[in-house]
Amino acid sequence: MRAKHRPLLAALWVAAIAGCGGPTFEERVRAIATPNGALNSADPELPKLIRAVEQQRGLPLQLSGTVATSGEINTAKALAAIYNPALHVKLAPTVAELLLPTAAPKERHKFLEEHRQLVKRTADAADLPRCVFEIGHELGFFASMYYLDDASMAVRLLLLRSLDAAAKKDRPAALADVLRALRVSHALSRERRVEARVLAASLRYESLDLTTEYFSTGLWRRHEADQLYGALREQLTDWPADSRMLIGERATVIHAYEALRAGMLQRIVTLEERRRLGDRIKALESATRAELDADEARYLRAMQRLIIASESPYPRRAADIGAAMTEINSTPTLFAATLFAKDLPAAIETAALDRATVEAWTLALAAAAELIPPPFGESPLTGKPFDVDQGAERITVYDGKEALVSLPLLLQ
Repeated sequence: MRAKHRPLLAALWVAAIAGCGGPTFEERVRAIATPNGALNSADPELPKLIRAVEQQRGLPLQLSGTVATSGEINTAKALAAIYNPALHVKLAPTVAELLLPTAAPKERHKFLEEHRQLVKRTADAADLPRCVFEIGHELGFFASMYYLDDASMAVRLLLLRSLDAAAKKDRPAALADVLRALRVSHALSRERRVEARVLAASLRYESLDLTTEYFSTGLWRRHEADQLYGALREQLTDWPADSRMLIGERATVIHAYEALRAGMLQRIVTLEERRRLGDRIKALESATRAELDADEARYLRAMQRLIIASESPYPRRAADIGAAMTEINSTPTLFAATLFAKDLPAAIETAALDRATVEAWTLALAAAAELIPPPFGESPLTGKPFDVDQGAERITVYDGKEALVSLPLLLQ
């Protein structure tokens, strides 16, 4: 999992100033979406590993493609048309501050009045029938990832307006915006990028955390519990397998290895990573072609193990995750260990926690509002049975010793 924004736009600007005389930087980036360097490698394993990925339809160009749906029916495209990088820089810190429990309701309302049209357009976009984000696997790490900012802004603006509606005791409006926020979060979770999957889990948690307050204060009762329960059950039915993000991540890294062969290390490594690596950057800069090829082969073996293991519940994958990371770290690999795989175990765990949290919410809502109990027994995170503690006034669902959700009784 890497930093969000690669220096492609800046590189294109520099190339424009430099004038013609050869392929542009974007053309070079698109050209390496086909991993010819790996396919023509002298490494005894790498070409076969790449061919295996090709058979699985997992190469960058096999995952890429223009999102055909327009902004008239696609939430993601509509949000991209509404927002821009300058708007994110300007508004994101304020929105985050206004969502804090310490924020004054008057300040929230003032902000929403000032940006009424922006929030309305966001809500209208969230109501569109499809939500498919433009990932750009053919550009690898150089693809724009502003869609992450778009999703974050949309969810948080909707939650902000929900809070304002709650302050006015407008239960239907508060519920509608939470459901919109959950819809955008879930759509993001289905994209084939680790960054998108991890952010989606965080945004979904923010949305559910807000509803805890609504239930605890008595603003929401059984009707809202029923609506939220239905939305969460629907998302669980449509839950993305971990293999989606892992296959997408693998394609992005295959592209990155081709970029390294093309001499683009300085554009691959961010300033933050350069500072973190310190003197170790010299080993990356001096890597031979043979070392690079062997590094990629080890990475692909490890990723294939993780992808196959993802068919099993997370609690049964510990040995495979450990073995995959050992494959990467024991040599150690030059690039996979330092740049490409460091955060993968945490991302896989985050996805399991996300699922466990949503299942726990359905259990709590069903018990608190006397809804049809969902068929969830064991936690997707720990593999242990959920413990539904039905007290005289509250329902609390535990995963081991940790309480994932606690709600009051909602029988009215």
